[in-house]
Amino acid sequence: MSEVALPKKVQSTNAALRRLVVTPLAVGAVHDVRRRRVAHAVDLSGATIGNVDFSGSEFLELVSFAGAEFSGLAWFRDCIFHAAVTFEGVTFGNDARFDGAQFHAAAGFSRADVRGVAAFDQAQFRAAATFDRLSATGNMSLAGVTFEAASSFRGAELLGGLWLDQAAFALRPNFSGCDVHGRAWLRGARVGGMSTAKSARGLADAITAYGYEWV
Repeated sequence: MSEVALPKKVQSTNAALRRLVVTPLAVGAVHDVRRRRVAHAVDLSGATIGNVDFSGSEFLELVSFAGAEFSGLAWFRDCIFHAAVTFEGVTFGNDARFDGAQFHAAAGFSRADVRGVAAFDQAQFRAAATFDRLSATGNMSLAGVTFEAASSFRGAELLGGLWLDQAAFALRPNFSGCDVHGRAWLRGARVGGMSTAKSARGLADAITAYGYEWV
């Protein structure tokens, strides 16, 4: 893919970021916003965004992509969010990758529609995280993720399965009404001070699985 980089001289304004990434999907083109230190609030609510790679970027202020449409790939791998961030009601037309991301304040993904893989492997959530009524066509992968505060997946529809290998929940997650249609790998997950075996059984009781379960 060709890369369109954000000019460093104008990187510090939300308007410059909007001009760069709010574009129709172009095959073979990706907006390169990797390893940036974004010191301003980001408001791209309702925007249409093509292939974009924010990997390794650090966001110091509030971030909102509420209702946005990522029409291509959306990569936020190893990003650091210091303030609250919302992806509520977002449409991800392909994979949404948050592998290794750090969320230091509240993170909202409720009603997000992920039409590829929802990847949060090794991510760290240090405040409340909500995934209520999220739908994912591909696997929702939470391998090695850490939730240090409340987390909720109420009414989530996971068509491609749920992967919780080595996931750690400080508090019991809310999986009420969560349907898992693919494989549900719960083995190795831990809730609070419970053993992994007891944690996996509790998670299995909380979700509705229509495929194979590994506990």
